[in-house]
Amino acid sequence: MHKTARLLETVTLLALIALASNACSSGGGSDAKDSTVAATVNGKTIMLAEVERALNQQAGGKQSQYSQLELAQARLQILSSLVQREVLFQRAEREKVLPTEDQITALINQQKQQSGMTDDDFQKSLTEQNLTMESLRAEARKDIAIKSLQDKFSSKITVNDKEVEEFYNANRQQFVSARGAALAVIIVDPA
Repeated sequence: MHKTARLLETVTLLALIALASNACSSGGGSDAKDSTVAATVNGKTIMLAEVERALNQQAGGKQSQYSQLELAQARLQILSSLVQREVLFQRAEREKVLPTEDQITALINQQKQQSGMTDDDFQKSLTEQNLTMESLRAEARKDIAIKSLQDKFSSKITVNDKEVEEFYNANRQQFVSARGAALAVIIVDPA
């Protein structure tokens, strides 16, 4: 457990350095981002372009409204999430809980149907998000595999009422909210 935490700390630190050096460099267009490795998880690389694409999706293209520090924090959080996702996917591969092509297609069709998009609108949406059908299928594959992994292990977990009660009694302070009030200042400019 400590090795995993230490590895995650190291990967996060290296990623922060990579992101910071990339943000500080004056040159480096999109080609530099496409070829820059943000992190490596058991031999599988996570590219800076993946982090940037996720940031664009999360920020809705409004990154100019955020400070450099906020953007760096968001990139680091996204990278951490991508690393955790890759670790879970690799575990799903080892546990052999990978989805079939039919399951992947069904998930994509379900998402299309829920969004109410036509095929042309869906393709346009993919293009706007810098995604291809191949990359979307890869993401769907990971989503299904991770969900299957979680289902596999969560089905083995059983908690009875006695255990819940014992935990509650041993940790009552965690479930008590102290009395208090929150104070906020509201300033109205009459001009």
